[in-house]
Amino acid sequence: MKKKLFLLIYLFISTFSFSQQAKIDSLKIAFQKSKIDKERLYILKLIAQESFYLDSNLYKTVSDSILSFALDIGNKEYEAVGNNALGRYYHKIGNSKKSKEFYLNAVHIYNDIKDDNGIAMGYGNIASMYVDINNIDSALYYLNKAIPINKKNNTFINLFYNYYNLGIAHSTQNNSKEAIANLLIALNYAEKINNERHVAYCLGMIGVIYLEQEMYNEAENYFYKAISVFSKLDDSFGLAQQYVNLGKLFNESENQFFKAINNYKKAVLNYNKIGDSINAYTAISNIGRNFLQLAKIDSARIYLEKSFEFSEKSNNPDELVRLLTNLGEIDYKERKYKKAKAKILRSIEIASEHNFKEDYAEALLLLSDINAAEGDYRNAYKNISNYHYITDSIKSFDTKEMIVEITTKYQTEKKEKENLFLKQQNAEQKIAVQKATILSQRYSFIALTAVLGIIGIFYYSKTRRRKQRDEHIINIAKTKQKEHEKIGADLHSTKTKDLEKIASALEEKGETVIASKVRDVKDSIRFLSHELFQIPFSQSEFDNQIINLLFEYNSESLKITHQGIHTIPWPQVDDTIKRNLYLIISEAISNIKNHSGASEANLKFQKNNQNIDVTITDNGKGFSDEDLKNGHGIGNMRMRVNEIKGSIRFNAVKDKGSEIGIFITAF
Repeated sequence: MKKKLFLLIYLFISTFSFSQQAKIDSLKIAFQKSKIDKERLYILKLIAQESFYLDSNLYKTVSDSILSFALDIGNKEYEAVGNNALGRYYHKIGNSKKSKEFYLNAVHIYNDIKDDNGIAMGYGNIASMYVDINNIDSALYYLNKAIPINKKNNTFINLFYNYYNLGIAHSTQNNSKEAIANLLIALNYAEKINNERHVAYCLGMIGVIYLEQEMYNEAENYFYKAISVFSKLDDSFGLAQQYVNLGKLFNESENQFFKAINNYKKAVLNYNKIGDSINAYTAISNIGRNFLQLAKIDSARIYLEKSFEFSEKSNNPDELVRLLTNLGEIDYKERKYKKAKAKILRSIEIASEHNFKEDYAEALLLLSDINAAEGDYRNAYKNISNYHYITDSIKSFDTKEMIVEITTKYQTEKKEKENLFLKQQNAEQKIAVQKATILSQRYSFIALTAVLGIIGIFYYSKTRRRKQRDEHIINIAKTKQKEHEKIGADLHSTKTKDLEKIASALEEKGETVIASKVRDVKDSIRFLSHELFQIPFSQSEFDNQIINLLFEYNSESLKITHQGIHTIPWPQVDDTIKRNLYLIISEAISNIKNHSGASEANLKFQKNNQNIDVTITDNGKGFSDEDLKNGHGIGNMRMRVNEIKGSIRFNAVKDKGSEIGIFITAF
């Protein structure tokens, strides 16, 4: 009874404590006092929630503990919580592949225990991850799956996240009106659940969008509202972000440099409280640049050199380029031309290496001024000419993009007007035809009905025969799959063991080279046996299976994108068709990665009446007629397409890429 009382006291302290660290310390003591498994898991969940913004390492450790603890005691609910927590951790550090893997694990578990709110939360988390990597189409797809479930169950916390992410998505697409509308809805839900941290982040994000629209008074108002809430919560990270936002605002609105400096200094203090060195030194750089604008050279040098030392140690090229240019400008103003030139040349070198065009141009402009000050007018002219060439090319690129956008909008509007005119003409013609033929239609109704009846009978008979034929083909494919599984099981359980015995015997006789070759054959057979087993699409949505497959093959050297995968009603497609299609795509992507030398590949999915059309393109070296005749992988693809009554087409131009078209009757 005494232990239980202590536990309740520490939980009470953690609930009403204003400091995040104090809350975490109280929760740690509560965890040590508790002896009940589910109670301990709940406390770990609370520690994770409080440590997410404060201490990433602690958050990761606690999340791992939740998952392993839940698995040990067989608690599915907290197993999902642990997967979600780890998904958030990898999401935070920018590992989208691992993040999605853990989020999907959580969705599958919530699906098993029939927890709709958990499923919707998982979809919302995946959407948030896609927003952060600017994959807006996929983000909107998952948000549209999450929102109806959350509205049905009045799950305000999940609805907050849904509308917050919708706001960010629309902001990314430069649709500020929709962005603010959705963020205001999110703010309303945050207030309903009385979550002040969520309220503060909504206020700050609305301020950011107003700042982007140069509506400075509105932006400033929202930033100060956010600061008020974060101060109450003692949330150093949130406070630092808002002070940085205010620093940007005062830089942009009438160049209020002293106000900007004061806010950046406050940001540095708060970043230092939580040990966030990277953001702290970025804010220090901004303080130095503002002093430079005020012509306070000594103060500017102190802050810029401090930030430069950190950026050089942390190897941050983006910040290094700007800092070298800023420090070069200080040397130039102090007439230390040799030192200034050395810094600017290094800045140009890094900017050129990383293709930072705007920074490169700015450095060239300053280098031209230094050349002129030294009397080197030839190089001054050369560098100013290069500066104008680069800035013109940047403007030209922006102008081309603008022209393309305007042309597209013009063509769209023109087409819409033409369609409207044609619709009006068609409507007028239909009325005229109706008036002219109304009498003859009455007399021909019986004859038309008879003709339609004959056509209907013929069509029904044809459709029925086609359906029977399709079912027969699918049944044959299923029978083959069962044979494959039987062969796969025999290969895995018997043949590989026999080969291992042979390899061991050869090693005993000193025949290590032959033994190694036997083991290579054994590994190939084991791989083949795994491929012959059925892929369990019932455990996961088919589009997720394909996306995960593409994630596996994605790398720095090969970028794989996809289109239209979410437009296909996959639950209506037979599992045998999905399995063969999955293996065909796997074979094609494997060939691209291993043989084509391509750097980009794309999969496009389309539903064409009763067909699924898949087009796979790449920018590699293509393939020859000999490859089409003798390629083992291409032969496998043809065999699998034939098994499900489909067709496949191969097109390639040497050194200009290839295209594979797959056409399957699936509905």
